[in-house]
Amino acid sequence: MEKRLRILLITLDYPPPVPGGYGVMCAQVATWLGRRGHELLVLTSSPEVQEGVWAKRKVEGAIQVWQILRSYWDGSACLNPSLQEALSIEQHNQAQLQAVLSEYRPDVVSFWHMGAMSLSLITATARLGLPIVFVVGDDWLCYGGWADAWTRWCSEHAEQAAHVERQTGLSTRLPDLGKIGIFCFVSAWTKQRAEQMGGWRFLHADIIPPGLSSTDFPPLIHLPDHPWRWHLLWVGRVIEEKGVETAIKALPHLPPDTTLKIVGPVAQAYRRHLEALAAELGKASQLTFTVAPRHQMRCHYQEADVTLFTSTIEGEAFGLVPLEAMASGCPVVTTGVGGSREYCLDGINCLLVPPGEPSALADAIEHLAKPPEVRRRLAEGGRDTAQELTLDRQASRIESWCLSAVRAKESGQIFTSGRLRRGESEEGCTDA
Repeated sequence: MEKRLRILLITLDYPPPVPGGYGVMCAQVATWLGRRGHELLVLTSSPEVQEGVWAKRKVEGAIQVWQILRSYWDGSACLNPSLQEALSIEQHNQAQLQAVLSEYRPDVVSFWHMGAMSLSLITATARLGLPIVFVVGDDWLCYGGWADAWTRWCSEHAEQAAHVERQTGLSTRLPDLGKIGIFCFVSAWTKQRAEQMGGWRFLHADIIPPGLSSTDFPPLIHLPDHPWRWHLLWVGRVIEEKGVETAIKALPHLPPDTTLKIVGPVAQAYRRHLEALAAELGKASQLTFTVAPRHQMRCHYQEADVTLFTSTIEGEAFGLVPLEAMASGCPVVTTGVGGSREYCLDGINCLLVPPGEPSALADAIEHLAKPPEVRRRLAEGGRDTAQELTLDRQASRIESWCLSAVRAKESGQIFTSGRLRRGESEEGCTDA
């Protein structure tokens, strides 16, 4: 390795209280970088910070996690604070950032999940001309300007915002993000949405699909070999947008001994709704719920006959669940929405079905149930895909971009066009 870096990683929550693909990816890459010898300080928030409870802790090795930022997220929904409260949040976060930059003196700053975060943290970093690497794993470049209550108010009150900026010294508009750093997108789909919906243009961008840790998902030597038992598996955050109801509604179209195991966090109210739906369909006894730590997920995949990925989210950035199932040798039936279609290939490593259509989902499951050759072919294709999309591949490319950003800063090659100085209010700024 050519240089050990001091990396400041800024993200919404670390690790997230509710597991999701973005948070898993961030934690995996940070751990990988730490084991490579880089020093990391993760600057993040948690709902407790809203109550004035701060935490600084070391996770492992060279990774420190400081939960000292305030966000516009309470753990379940975006906050809608008054202007005065939003001002307080911004002042708090700016003070924390400046103190960390002064004490830690990072070589590079890496922004990850900035949804419902103070986007002015990016502006402040850009003003200092620090090398910046963004790792974008969802649509925050599209919705972040709304979820950040301060940026939203300033965008809606442009004339007043200029006065507020003069009075407080806080930025009220974002720099042209596409010019100030290197962007690593998890999928071409996510980059396209940032361009078309967010209106951004990127001078330095790369598509780096997420990968899986060989610790949680060791390379698969032998495919699981068990007879078809009509055991269906659904994994993820149990929310309506993930299409879990489609999986339940498929049960009446399948044999009576079919079971559906749902693995993932679920709100009690929504769980009761899903149980009522299953009961209404006469399938209550065929539905089970559980949660499992990440290191146990491989067993759940390998015990199942098929994994269902039923997301209806148009902005699905990538979708780790199908990849995890493929790495475990479990056949996959998926809607292939968003960025997941870039690696979920119909008839090669999965079966694709339209979102929100229980009968089509059931037909695909029936198709898998008949000839074992179909299941084996898809499992082999999935294993090949998983062997290509590894954590080592993803993290090494992000590491390479961090090193390139530092070298470019040292040589003065880039980042000058996007650098903001106090007093520059028009050029290089955009409403978000």
